[in-house]
Amino acid sequence: MLSDIMVKYVVLPKHAAVAITLWIMRAHCDDAFDISPRLAILSPVKRCGKTTQLELIAKLLPRPLPTSNVTPSVIFRVIEKHHPSLLIDEADSFMRENEELRGIVNSGHRRDSASVLRNVEEDHEPRRFSTWAPMVIAAIGTLPDTIEDRSIVVSMRRKQPGEAVQGIRWNSRHGETVKANLQTVARAIARWSFDHSRRLKDIDPAIPMGLHDRAADNWSPLLTIANAIGEPWIGQANAAAVALSTNETKTEPRGIELLRDLADMFKADARERFSSQGLCDALALLEERPWADFRRGKPISSAQLAKLLREFGIQSQSIRTDAGVHRGYYREAFDDAFARYLATTSAQSCEELLPEVLQTLPCSTIENTSNHAPSAACSTVAPENPQSDLLEEVCIHVD
Repeated sequence: MLSDIMVKYVVLPKHAAVAITLWIMRAHCDDAFDISPRLAILSPVKRCGKTTQLELIAKLLPRPLPTSNVTPSVIFRVIEKHHPSLLIDEADSFMRENEELRGIVNSGHRRDSASVLRNVEEDHEPRRFSTWAPMVIAAIGTLPDTIEDRSIVVSMRRKQPGEAVQGIRWNSRHGETVKANLQTVARAIARWSFDHSRRLKDIDPAIPMGLHDRAADNWSPLLTIANAIGEPWIGQANAAAVALSTNETKTEPRGIELLRDLADMFKADARERFSSQGLCDALALLEERPWADFRRGKPISSAQLAKLLREFGIQSQSIRTDAGVHRGYYREAFDDAFARYLATTSAQSCEELLPEVLQTLPCSTIENTSNHAPSAACSTVAPENPQSDLLEEVCIHVD
């Protein structure tokens, strides 16, 4: 059984073997579907079996093309020419900062939009290049939010001392035997896909409750294949879809994370305006949030804050506080984004974190804020609320 092969050589989380198996079968049935979810193989640190898993998957895919680095132009040109199953390792080293590459990878998620236009030849004739191909992306850490949102995410983990998996050296006799067995399985899958591809187009699988729209799209081809196979695969696929999609909450888009933290902050403070730098300082002090080492180990800056908020139509302005005039935000500018994107409140609100966080605030962060007279804009701050007063001091700080 293919899922048994997956767990023989690497340690996988529960449900991951089923997800990987169905994804591989979907790659062989590529012509039957209009959604091409990426398979994201992620690990928190090295030596979690990520590369071994990628090598196993490569032996089972049609026209596998492994790479550890790739440029945007190579992706669409090689897909157009060879229609491979693309396996990208070490994506954490080059993909996050490359917006063009991310856009091309994202474009191949839906068949209708799976193409890019480029000028070619000396006369710069426009030409359409396909980006439609099965794609596995492996990385340490996380992938860009838009790519993870289009992926079946498998989070690898390092094996415990008591867990046993069989090692593979591909150039050994044992490795050659494993390779031959995998090729036999790959041929069997190819035959199954040939026999069932037409039937797959007529299956409309039931989507488990709890999957958001993008997750439902990602899992629909895999659930279709499970329905074609029958039980117990239908039940296993449904369980995997719910479990692995629920785990995606840990990779919530950064913009949504930011809105949640700011909404919680605003609950702890009644003022109507906040400086950009003050919000950055308060965000950086929140434990278990990404803001303290947002970019290359440095706290989130005012420019980075502004860039994230602009995506939601929130613009900084010149505002006046008791510390002077500087860039910042009015509370009311967030109302529309909060209402549209924050369906639920965060599990641990900023109201719970702020008392402890703000007590650790360095004295230099609140300079020029002592003995200030309340202005009309700040008149709603209750002086008897020490938590609100401390946040006010953070949010009006200016370098």
